[in-house]
Amino acid sequence: MTRSSASLPVLLAVLLCVSLAGVACDRHDETPVVAPDGPTVVPLDDLRFTIQAASETEAVLSIAGPFVDGLVLVEGAESGRFEATSGQYTLAARISIDRTDYSDVSVRLRKQGDTAVYTRSLGRYHHAFARAFTETRLVAFTTRLQDYSLSSDNTAFYYTLDRNGLTPAMELHVYDLATGADRVVDHDFPLNFRSVSRDRLVTAKTIGAPGEDRAMLYSYDAGSRQYTPIVEVSEDYLRLSEVVDGFLATNRPYWGDGPEGIVVDFNTDTVHQIDFDWVPLRPHTRDRIWLGNSVFDSQSLAFVSVPAGNAGHFTAYFASDDLTTVMGTEYPGDFGPCRVVVFKDNTRIVDDLLSDKVVNAVEGSWDGTHLLVQQSDQGSSRPAVEHVQNGYYDLDTSTGALTLLHNAPFARSAYQIGPGASIAVRSDGLYRIER
Repeated sequence: MTRSSASLPVLLAVLLCVSLAGVACDRHDETPVVAPDGPTVVPLDDLRFTIQAASETEAVLSIAGPFVDGLVLVEGAESGRFEATSGQYTLAARISIDRTDYSDVSVRLRKQGDTAVYTRSLGRYHHAFARAFTETRLVAFTTRLQDYSLSSDNTAFYYTLDRNGLTPAMELHVYDLATGADRVVDHDFPLNFRSVSRDRLVTAKTIGAPGEDRAMLYSYDAGSRQYTPIVEVSEDYLRLSEVVDGFLATNRPYWGDGPEGIVVDFNTDTVHQIDFDWVPLRPHTRDRIWLGNSVFDSQSLAFVSVPAGNAGHFTAYFASDDLTTVMGTEYPGDFGPCRVVVFKDNTRIVDDLLSDKVVNAVEGSWDGTHLLVQQSDQGSSRPAVEHVQNGYYDLDTSTGALTLLHNAPFARSAYQIGPGASIAVRSDGLYRIER
């Protein structure tokens, strides 16, 4: 064997070691760190959490995940210990507040039967607490809320509860906002529905064989519990808007022929087939029928885009009757914090920096300048620039000023039902929110 051939395996071994070392360097950030004489420390890349002000001097930090206990650190010092809870979040800890701003809040968590310590910085926290409203729970949902709809006259709130989680049939209830009476209307009701009037609903039932995507849209009389067929619609991909000014938008069977969209006019009991992409049709909006960033125009029977300048990654949540004022959220392309943006006459006039938030407009609350909005982090999965409190805010659409009015959990929908009074649909019940 020659000297050169003998050194070849050695050279290959050296190159292989260098290559593996490079891989190890590339994976350094993902590798748990073992502290000397201590537990393995594992950085958490994905952690869902909320920080909510509970009073002027306390905040509650809730963590979702398979954790059994842990510590809260505020700027490196222990500030609270987690206790097990139930529901969406498995751990919760109370943090004592002695100032408004904290530059860093972090956690150290432990899993059952695991000696590792899981760590995560949650970012900056700004504490704010306000109580401008009184809250009254009108209805407690005893099982999982499936669907809901408020009658056009704001007097009847219909909702369906999952009976046992095994069948698609729901239990239909109605809460009378005038008398406070809550009763069961039907023990065997379809999955999805909307309210047409106080005593009339619209829903869909399967009529085709499995895989045919065929259902019949029915008008349902809540008094007699009688169904009247209207038009064939999709079963598997069904979208139902709220009934706004007597109009409802939905979609035909996916495998059918002709225009994909359907608009039902309950004022004249007529059906119109309109070609529109039904996928972004939004449920539970009563001020307008929204299709993405377009609104339905009942005069032209068409969807009209709201003017929003050149905003990218923009979702509109409110538009004035004349479409001159539009409010929504804009997300940057790098998945950074979003902004609440207001456009006036198609020109951006105000925006306010938020952390990773969900924003809703309380429908019916706009007075021409001010709009009641609700913000929530809905369980952030990454450190935020600033934890803006979950709750109701006054948005001045002329200046962009956001003023916290009331700390509250996030509502799936919120509707103003009278001067200074709104109802909020939350996962655990229906609430009345009143100044």
